[in-house]
Amino acid sequence: MVSVYGCGECPKGVYKVGQLVDYRDDSGNIEQHKTADFNKMQCAHCSHGPACNSFTFLEERLFCLEKAAKKWTPEKGVKWCAVGACFVGVNSSEMAIVQGCGRCSDQPNLNKCENCKQRYCNDKRRLKTIRCHHLSPNLHPYLKRVKTCHPVISSCYIARDIFGRGDNFI
Repeated sequence: MVSVYGCGECPKGVYKVGQLVDYRDDSGNIEQHKTADFNKMQCAHCSHGPACNSFTFLEERLFCLEKAAKKWTPEKGVKWCAVGACFVGVNSSEMAIVQGCGRCSDQPNLNKCENCKQRYCNDKRRLKTIRCHHLSPNLHPYLKRVKTCHPVISSCYIARDIFGRGDNFI
C-alpha cells in the first residue's frame, strides 16, 4: 500500500510534481517517485486540525464499492463517501445490480436496495435472493431441485403442457 500526503483537497489525474513524492509501503519503507496517479488512489481531505491527514484518518473514512448498471464488475471506490452510507440495489429498468455511495432512498429505480455503513460493505451478497424449484435435466430427467436465483430475479415460474405433449418440448 502506498500513501501520499499533501496540502489542499484531493487532486485528480496523474501529477508530475517538481519535487519527489514520498510513497510509504506496508512495511514503512519510503520510495520516491516523480508522478502520482490520483485516479487509482483512495483520497480524503480534512481541515479539522493541524496535521489531520494522518494514515488513521484515511483508515476511518468510508469507501464503497462502485458499479453502474451497465458495468460487469464493481470497483473499489477511490472517493471518500462523505454521505456516510453505501448502497447496493437492483436497477429495475436495466435489470442490473448497482453499487455506490449514498442511501437507497436517494436512488431512483432501485428495488431490493440495502444500505450499510462499513468500508466496502455494499457487496451484492447483501441482497436477498429467492429460491425456486428448478429441473435438472442433465442429472436426472424431471428431478426437481431447489435453486438460489440471481439477486436480480424476484420471482419463480411453473409451466405445464396441458395437452400432454411432454416429450415434444425440444
